[in-house]
Amino acid sequence: MSYREYSRPYKEWHGNELAENMRQVDIDEVYASSGHTPLQGILESVEMSTDSFTFLYEGKVNAIAGIREVNENSAVPWMLCSNVIEDFKKTRKKTFYNGTKQWVDEMNERYQMLFNYVDARNEVTIRWLKHLKFEFPKLIEDYGFQKIPFYLFMRVRNV
Repeated sequence: MSYREYSRPYKEWHGNELAENMRQVDIDEVYASSGHTPLQGILESVEMSTDSFTFLYEGKVNAIAGIREVNENSAVPWMLCSNVIEDFKKTRKKTFYNGTKQWVDEMNERYQMLFNYVDARNEVTIRWLKHLKFEFPKLIEDYGFQKIPFYLFMRVRNV
């Protein structure tokens, strides 16, 4: 099953809905890294992205994700999730993991290196990123707005 079955082009109402229902771990990470509110974090992420889309399920925003091209060989993938994603994962865990893996695999075909940073407190996301075969080569002790530990995570395609 393809992630495309649940994804739609980003629309402004998606950002507003996600901002009102964002997972606490994502609210904390957005603030720690940038000092932004959930809506500011979503809007900036979408604006800086080469491509962004919304994961919808039963008409509700589960997540908004995107990719920001750094150069022809590297890009920054990101995803911010709503509380509703937990319900989706409970009933369709395999679909969630396979769909997000498919998206990351496609992005890694397009770009040799994918990288970003994750709040070291965000254990749920770190487990998910490990499942997606990302590596964590470095802990930055004083990252972002709050100057707290974040991991650099990356996935490099063998050429």
